[in-house]
Amino acid sequence: MTASRSGDGDTPDQTAARAELSCLLEHQPGLHVRAASVFVRTAQRFRADVRVDAGGATADGKSIMELLTLAATRGAMLRIVAQGPDAVRAARELAELIERGFDEDIP
Repeated sequence: MTASRSGDGDTPDQTAARAELSCLLEHQPGLHVRAASVFVRTAQRFRADVRVDAGGATADGKSIMELLTLAATRGAMLRIVAQGPDAVRAARELAELIERGFDEDIP
C-alpha cells in the first residue's frame, strides 16, 4: 500500500482534505459482488467522496454498480481517492479492507 495526502485536515474547512492510497488486489475472486458490497458499505460510513481507479477506469466507491464495472481481478492495482473531512481515515480503512480480502474466508 502506498499513500499520499494533501490537505492538512486540521483546518476549520476540512472539505479540502484529500487522501490517495494504492493497493494490490490479491483477493482470489477479485472485486466480485460480495466484496464490492462490503466495500460500498464501508465507504458509506464516511462523509468523504470516494473514487476507485483500476485499469484506467474510475468508479464511485459508494456505488456497487459502478464498482462492478471496473471488473477488477486478482492482481489489479486499485487506487482509492477520497475527498472530504474524513478522507484520510476513509482511504486507510478501505485500503486495509482490500488487503484483508474483504474479510472473506476464502482458501
